[in-house]
This record gives sequence, structure tokens and C-alpha cells, in this order.
Amino acid sequence: MRSDSDFHEVAVDTFMKYVPTCPDFNADDFDTTMDLTYLDVRSGESRNEKRTYPSTCDFVGRALLLKNRAKDGGFVCKDVADWPDSALLHESNHSDSRRADVNIYKNEHSFLWDGDFVDRTRCSDKARVEHAAPNSFALVVIPGECKLVHPGFSSTSSQPFLPDTVAAAKTRSQLCDYITEIQLRQHRSFVYAFYIFRTTVRLMRWDRDGTAVSQPIELKNETEREKFFEFFYCLRNATDTQIEFDPTVTMILPSPALTNPDILALRMAITDLPPSRTKPYIEKAFNDGLWPYYKLQVPDPKNPKKPRFFLVRNISDSDPISPTGRGMKTYIAFDLERKIFCTLKDFWRSVSDETCPELKVYEHLAENGVTGTGTICCGGDLSEIADREDVVTRTQELTSCEHSQRIHCRIVFNEVFIPLKDYLHSKELCTVVFEAFDTHASACKRAGVLHRKISDRSIVIYENPQTLAISGLLIDWNSYHESETLTRANSSGTWRCRSVTLLNYPKKDHELADDIESFFHLLSLSALRFHCHNKRPMEIKTALEVYDHFEVGDGFCLGSSQKLENVQLGILPCRLTTNDAFARLLQSLASMCKQHYATLDWDDLQRRFGVPSAPGGVSSTLASTASPSQDVRNTNNFGIAVGPEDPSTTESPQRILPQATLHAHDAFGAALFRAISSVDGWTLNDKIEDQFQDIPWNRVGTKIGSSKRTLKRSRTSENWQSPNAKRSKTSTSAGPRLDGSSRITRSASKSQAMTRKNRTFSFESPTSAQGQLDQL
Repeated sequence: MRSDSDFHEVAVDTFMKYVPTCPDFNADDFDTTMDLTYLDVRSGESRNEKRTYPSTCDFVGRALLLKNRAKDGGFVCKDVADWPDSALLHESNHSDSRRADVNIYKNEHSFLWDGDFVDRTRCSDKARVEHAAPNSFALVVIPGECKLVHPGFSSTSSQPFLPDTVAAAKTRSQLCDYITEIQLRQHRSFVYAFYIFRTTVRLMRWDRDGTAVSQPIELKNETEREKFFEFFYCLRNATDTQIEFDPTVTMILPSPALTNPDILALRMAITDLPPSRTKPYIEKAFNDGLWPYYKLQVPDPKNPKKPRFFLVRNISDSDPISPTGRGMKTYIAFDLERKIFCTLKDFWRSVSDETCPELKVYEHLAENGVTGTGTICCGGDLSEIADREDVVTRTQELTSCEHSQRIHCRIVFNEVFIPLKDYLHSKELCTVVFEAFDTHASACKRAGVLHRKISDRSIVIYENPQTLAISGLLIDWNSYHESETLTRANSSGTWRCRSVTLLNYPKKDHELADDIESFFHLLSLSALRFHCHNKRPMEIKTALEVYDHFEVGDGFCLGSSQKLENVQLGILPCRLTTNDAFARLLQSLASMCKQHYATLDWDDLQRRFGVPSAPGGVSSTLASTASPSQDVRNTNNFGIAVGPEDPSTTESPQRILPQATLHAHDAFGAALFRAISSVDGWTLNDKIEDQFQDIPWNRVGTKIGSSKRTLKRSRTSENWQSPNAKRSKTSTSAGPRLDGSSRITRSASKSQAMTRKNRTFSFESPTSAQGQLDQL
């Protein structure tokens, strides 16, 4: 969740307008009583949440029955509190046992509770065993949460809607976590949920633009309780479309998949794959785990009346753990028409007059001769193939929410991407980043497009399936021309890689220098994470806390002033133990950023873009009063800093005036190119195990007093959130660990680095992207 501002309280009657209609409902025809014995507790009384589940399941179950009660309706309510999701356990190596209290399932999935999936010996309460079922994030329709302590929302309309306590925030975070996991594992336009605190209930509707939360329903009040009953009654025979299961998606469960012709074709294609660096990623995408397969439709601009079909299963990358925002999910997909593997990106794009669809950006880049962005197979808004209201978010209709509407989209690339974090060694990392940097320069010069979201997720490794040559691609162009609301936490750019001026002066426009600085932070963080240096685990945590520092000042999201000071002084987050080409490159780039920041007028920045309640920027004299040993000199044709002045070559070294080295691509690009062109000086096999995975982060999403809610999601990369930090947008998806290969190391050579088709990087100052973005 971006923030508590994404929760919106609405009247119960208003909420019910967005529930399937049931004009035949008459409360007098039903037993709408509810046993409140274990819910109606007061201070000092015994509180046992699990005792509340049978009465909740019984009440909801009665509402879900058909009116004639001759048989069950389409849904059933089950107690899942003691039975975790087997697919999630398998994926997390039995470390992730999260689940809600009760789930509503489709009756067609009765194999969950009729077979051996439920270990009923785990519960001695016979009343609960009667309703027992395992949690399944892939199959749950509506989750429910019961609380007796630590309410996440007020119990009466006279109290503040969102209690301002740590315990209340944890409760809301817990709900966000469950909904996010459902959205991650399913293909839904929105998710209903319900929340019970003692004898009050709140209904919820979650979509990618926020959460509509009904005003409290008092279960002791017969009339209000009947409204709670009516909610489930209206859903008892709802179609998949009415409860927002995406009709452009067909789920294929693992067991039926054994005889499905599409799955058989997929398995044959995997078997026929020759050895390659990409093959383990494809196998992991389809062969690992217990999640269902999905057959997805994607619009084809070449044939608008006939969508393309792709098989997907395991997610290879996703946006941060949040139920709101674009909700990007990336899959390695199997093209059922061409019988080849590719990459499919599923997301919710922002809709406004100031926003250009990402697919249009790729088309514009291609039309202007920009390569290195991946090639598009097909894609578009799902409204092109599904005439439905639910391809767009509706929270803004239901509430006073001022967020832009979002629309559901898919894009398919012809390539299969390897995550940047799975590079083999530092030279390959720098070569891939250089090629992405070259694409960035080409986009600015040829197409007038500034990326604005540089991170280790927007740069990927691509292995040519014919030649096995490695190259770098710059993808994820969704932020290039979005006019973000700067007072919100989702302004452009991944937090850890965002420039220090944007972090400290959030009112400032995003400029070319900000993107170039992001490349520097990307390389620095890679060194901190995957290479030998002088930091121990707790010191790595301290270094990362500088990058992750997050606070709100005067309604604006602010980053670390310490990170700003470090960049001004040319201080890296760590010192590599090897004085090799990678270490020298990092120091050269740090010096370059230091030079650039020495040219800025910080008083002017503070006056024009400073946040009143935030501390002022570091003085403009800070970065320009370095000792002689920190000075840099200009000794090359590109006019960039190459290192400290050698006192042995001159008796009176002269101070060189600082240069605004990040206002164009040439200096930064030249430094990268010179480094990767060097045959000597690189350390082979210098990449080590992920050092971020050993950091003892505080857990979030934990239910106080209960172990079943402990969030044990992998923290091996940056997809985590410390209590005072903005959640980073780096994925936790881990590809297979691959050993080095001599066949691949040639990818870092000078010849390959400069022979990519249509290379346009010339180290000349390209036309600035600023002021040209409106041309699209």
C-alpha cells in the first residue's frame, strides 16, 4: 500500500452499489442470526480469535446457500487459519505460512477440503474441523479476517476512521499483504474482503487505485446484520466476471494440466531446448512449484479482432508488495502460435491526458531507430479484447479518491530476459550497463525520450538464442513521460537508485542528470551486494538504511540527506577489497558525480524546490573545498575526471574548476567504455553470494500474538520494507544460480561492446531530452 491515504471510507449503501444486485433478497426468508458468544468480548475477558471462526463460517455459509436451500450455491466459507498454502510453502522452502482466518472458495474446488489436503489433526476443536480447509492464494475468492484485539479501523463512525497506533498499522499492513498475494497469484480486477472486529464488520473492495472500506456494520443490530448477510447472498451465484476474475485468462490446475494439449506442447518445447544460459530460467518458470498454469489473451495490433494466446505459470518479476499501483507482473511465456518462449508483462497503466501508454513509447523508439529496448511481439489495453468495465479501476468512482484511473494492459516481448542481478562477473555487469546506457543516450538523442526509472530491474541481460552472445537491454519505459503528483510516494524512479537531488528536492523536475546518476547508484549497490568489500553485515545494513531512508515533510516524500552528502563528497557505500578495473571505475564515477554537484547552486535549489519542513541542502561550499588529494584533473579528450593529481609530475598542481559532468551522456559513457574496453585489470569470478540476504531486517506484516502472520518473504534483494523505509521496487524473484562460462565471457570484449547493430553512442553531447517530450 502506498499509504493510509489509499483507504477510503464509504457508506454501506454506497458500497453495495458495487456488489452484484439481488432484487429478490428478503431478510425475512432467512435465518440471519449469528452466534456472537466469542466475538462479544470486553476488556479483561478471555479472547480466543480461533473460536470465532465456526460462527463466522456458519453465518456466511448460510448466506451463500441457494434460496431454496436444496443444494449448495457456488461458494463456501472455510476456516484456513491453521492450514497454510502448500504452493507458497513449497516456493519458500517451508518458510512462508501466511494465511487469513477464513476464505470463501468456489465449490468446484472442493478437492481442497474433501481430500488429503487438510491435516485435521492440527486442530482439536471439532467445530472448527467441520469448516477446515487449507489456504490457497491461487483459489481464494474472498478472504476474511477476524480480530479481537488491535483493531485496524474504528468500530464506530464517531471515531477516527484509521486509528493512529502501531498495532493498527500492523493490522492494516497484514490485510494489505493478503490481498497483494491474491493479486499476485491470480488474475483479478479487484478483490472483495471483509474484516470483523468483535461485533463490528467492514466490507472492503480492493483494486489497483485504492481500497473502498464500508462504514462499520454492528452485528448486534438486526437490521445492520442483515445487510452483512445480504452482501454474501448477492454473491452466492455471482459469475466469474461479476467477482472480477479476468475473462481473458483461463486457469489450468496442475492435475488437469497432465492431459491438456497446450501444456503438452509446452513441455515438449522445454524438452527440445538446447543448452543455454536462458534454459534454466525457462525451466524454472514452468516446471518448478505447485501454482496453476494460466492461458492469457493479449491484444494484437496487427489483427485487433483476433487476440494472441500465451501460457504462463511462475512469476519471474513483480512490482513491490503492494495492493495498489501498477501491479506489474512479468512472466516467461510460451507463445502457443509460434511455439517459442518470450516475455509477457502484465500491469495496470495510469490513464490521463499527460500519460503516454508504454506500448506507444516502444513504437516511438523503434520508429526513431532506437535499439536495445527489446522487440515487441504484441500488446495493448485489455479493453481492446474485452468489452467490460472491470478493465479499469473504479475506486475513484466509489470514493473521493483523486488518483488517476488505471487500465489493465499486457505487452509481449520476443526476447527472454535474464535479471541483471544474475550477471556472472563485474565486467559483464559493466558491459551490460554500458549497453543500456548507450540505449538511454540514443533514446534522448533520436527520440527525445528520457527514461526516468533506471534501476536493476529496468536493465536486463539478453542471450541471443542463435549465437549465445550476451547484450544489455533497457526496458520498462512506463515512466518516461508521466506527470506524477509529486506529493505522492510513487513519483518516478526506484527509491534506492533515485538521484539525491530528487530525494531531497522532490518538487524539482526529473532531468537527464538524475537518470545518469541512477546508473551510478545501480553499480554502487551491485558492488555492495555481490562483491568483496570492507563492510560486515550490520555495516551493510547501515549503508542500505542511508539509501532507504524515507520521511514525509510538508506532504512530500523525502530521502536521505546523508546520501546527498556522500555523493557531494564522492563517497562510495563500500570500498572493494580488489583495486581492479571495477573498483577504479566506481571511484571515477563517484568523482564525476562529485564534480557535477560542486557546480550546483544549493541555495537556489532550496529556494525554488526545497520542502519547508525539511532540513536545507548541504552548503554549496561542501563539495568544492576538498583537500588536494581529492582533486581530479582533466587529461583526456572527453573532459572527464580520471583520478587524483600525481604530485610527482608537477610542483604546483592547479585546481581544476568543477564541471557539470552529468548534464550530458558523454563523460559518463566514456568512463564506462574505457573501463570495459580494457583487456587487463578485471578480476575474474569476482561475484560472490548475495550479501543482502544475511541482513537482519525487522519483519513487517506481523500479527501481534500470532505466529501465523509472520511475514517470511525472502529478503535476499530489495523487495522488503523496514519500519521507516519506503519499500524498494527491486524484485525478490531469484533466477537460477549459474556458473561462469568461457563462451559467455567474450560478451564483455571491446569488439562486441561496440558492434551492436545501429549503435549511436558517440560520446558527443546528445540533444537534451528536456523540452522534447511533448513531441510524442
